[in-house]
Amino acid sequence: KACRLDALVFDKTGTITRGEPSVTDVIPLAGVTEAELLRIAGTAEKKSEHPIGQAVYRYSLENLDVIDDPLEFEAAAGKGVRASLPEGRFFIGTAAFLEEEGVDASPAQSVMGSLESQGKTAMLVASADRLLGVLAVADTVKESSAYAIAGLKAMGIKLYMITGDNRRTAETIARQVGIENVLAEVLPENKAAEIRRLQGEGMKVGMVGDGINDAPALAVSDVGMAMGTGTDIAIESGDITLMKGDLTSVVEAIRLSLKTLRKIRQNLFWAFFYNTVGIPFAALGMLSPVIAGAAMSLSSVSVVSNSLSLKRFQPKVSRRGDRSSPAEESGRAGRERQLPRANKSINHKREPAEKKERSSMEKTIDVQGMTCNHCKMTVENAVRALSGVSQAEVNLEAGSVDVRFDDEQVSVEKIKTAIEEAGYQPV
Repeated sequence: KACRLDALVFDKTGTITRGEPSVTDVIPLAGVTEAELLRIAGTAEKKSEHPIGQAVYRYSLENLDVIDDPLEFEAAAGKGVRASLPEGRFFIGTAAFLEEEGVDASPAQSVMGSLESQGKTAMLVASADRLLGVLAVADTVKESSAYAIAGLKAMGIKLYMITGDNRRTAETIARQVGIENVLAEVLPENKAAEIRRLQGEGMKVGMVGDGINDAPALAVSDVGMAMGTGTDIAIESGDITLMKGDLTSVVEAIRLSLKTLRKIRQNLFWAFFYNTVGIPFAALGMLSPVIAGAAMSLSSVSVVSNSLSLKRFQPKVSRRGDRSSPAEESGRAGRERQLPRANKSINHKREPAEKKERSSMEKTIDVQGMTCNHCKMTVENAVRALSGVSQAEVNLEAGSVDVRFDDEQVSVEKIKTAIEEAGYQPV
């Protein structure tokens, strides 16, 4: 069904962006020092499982060395967190969240507007009775996102981005990748409802996501595509798992779906053709049983052989290197994309009769974020796809990957870049 989609909805964090936010601004208010604001925010977010909360905690720990545990912690999905510290109760989150808790967020509106116009996510920090400061967090867009979005546009698919961020921040990120339709300030529990709303408009809707909060939307969509670098529940909820943390895989999944559907139609044609031609001859006694049996076998062989030709399918989208304009590469029926092959180059020079011996190196690279066999396979495949890499083996216990490569064809930095683009953090 992927080739019949009318619309695709993309989650923002971890799908369009890298999902590795970092604190960019710390703005204390009301006479609070920067160190005090970081201490409160770091303590409140210490037990948070959200990427933004974890980024705040990491930044606070880097600057203060020691962060205590909160006495109490409560996460409000899509809004913020509540935490109790020895000196009182504190809140971190959106302006609407603080207003719900009875804190006036208006003094920070101008500061938030400035930060959000830069594509940053602004979070307010407050005590039970006053606003204490503003923290800004930014996440970088994946290099392949804009290219993949352009390819999907060339297929005639309507694209949406869905996020819990405020509209100003969401629209800034959407403009960077070329998405025009933005569903902003959507709470996690309402993502599935947005998918149903689009389906109610008569569209076949696909969802691309990676997080726990995306699972219901992935399940109700016509085709759910889960990023292979995402959570297990998202992968279980999706119909398709994209092995790379790269949106170009979405383009290739649709191309493969189109080719598969074409093969099905071809097989049906040949099956009916053999029977339409053969049955009248057999009924008139003009076809011997031997020839009829051979024709039936040939029919089966032709159908199976035609289906097996799909094994020759090769992704044509490159995650790195030179890229031509996707708008110039829309293919047959506006659906099939013709994109440059990955890691291919043409050597116009004749190879010498005696090839010089290549130098081989071995390197162990520490990688953060690998927790399961799925992670192991993703990292190994990403590294092995590089030209010049002869071997890549992940050691989950050590949190590292051992790579054997030709240093004249590929550098350590390129290997680390491939790991990072797969959704993991090389050290």
